[in-house]
Amino acid sequence: MLNPISKEFPMAQAKKVTEDLFKPNHWIYWIDFLFFDLLGWASFVCAVTAPDFSFRQIAAFVVAAAPRTHKNQSAALHGRAYRPP
Repeated sequence: MLNPISKEFPMAQAKKVTEDLFKPNHWIYWIDFLFFDLLGWASFVCAVTAPDFSFRQIAAFVVAAAPRTHKNQSAALHGRAYRPP
């Protein structure tokens, strides 16, 4: 067992244990991308067409901004495993 105070960390062992987590899966990438893209654009349209400063507009704006953040995080995470052609 690794001593938590130890400065040495077995990187080779950690890579071997986690190597199956980084196998590309095209279905997960594209479903994730298309779902959150559609959600973001639909929320944006809802925010633009809602009455100014209404609850619907504010909620739609928050939802429209969230997928953009998710897409950035998703690209950072999935970018190592799969890059679309």
